[in-house]
Amino acid sequence: SSTYYKFYMNDFIEADFQEIVFRSEPQRDLIHFMGQLMRRGDTPTRPTDEQMAEINNKKEIGKLRRRKQRVARKLKRRGWTLRSAPKEGRGAALLTRHGRFARQADTLRKTPYDSCLTYAIQEFHASKDGQKIVRQLNSIKPSEYLAPPTIQYK
Repeated sequence: SSTYYKFYMNDFIEADFQEIVFRSEPQRDLIHFMGQLMRRGDTPTRPTDEQMAEINNKKEIGKLRRRKQRVARKLKRRGWTLRSAPKEGRGAALLTRHGRFARQADTLRKTPYDSCLTYAIQEFHASKDGQKIVRQLNSIKPSEYLAPPTIQYK
């Protein structure tokens, strides 16, 4: 690519990499326009407390967490912790069961968590910046023309 830069493309800095390599449509202003979107403090970053309580109170998740705790208590009764349990024999079997229950509970928790968060973010953006984002992703400039960058490359 340095050969391409040196001999074939003098204004490489201003060119879009995808335009050069894949011969796609130029996206010159997309990053500039996206940078103008303000980060809003009220953008959802996690489900609400009510949604979290609903997710955590599911029967299947509680059942798996109780099983995981029972296995951890068995390990403790034998004098082991999760880190110090032997990697062979009975200790390994208990560790495997503990890990399996933990993964299953986490999977059951993450699926509704992610869907709640995704839905909340989509709803937020549809109501706040939806029109502006769609215009920018479709490479339509805003009605008021923004000044081009003042940086000049040699």
